[in-house]
Amino acid sequence: MTIAELATTLAGFAAFLTFIAAIISWVFRRYMNSVLSQLTKEYLSELKPNSGSSMRDEVKAIRSDLTDLKVDLASLEGKFDQHIKETSF
Repeated sequence: MTIAELATTLAGFAAFLTFIAAIISWVFRRYMNSVLSQLTKEYLSELKPNSGSSMRDEVKAIRSDLTDLKVDLASLEGKFDQHIKETSF
């Protein structure tokens, strides 16, 4: 086997490996794009309001309930303070 034959064989082998790597890369990119697209649809849909069933709607409801509880607590604190002042005389 001469150097020219060896170089030709190595070049052919390198071209074949490059072709295989390109195919694997293409398949992997398509698969990852598909997976990312599906994940994006699933998780981003949770961040958009949709009349009660998204995570964003739940967070808004919890925030509203928390605000109501704070108002009720402030009212009770005021009534308690007033009661203490009235009974301490």
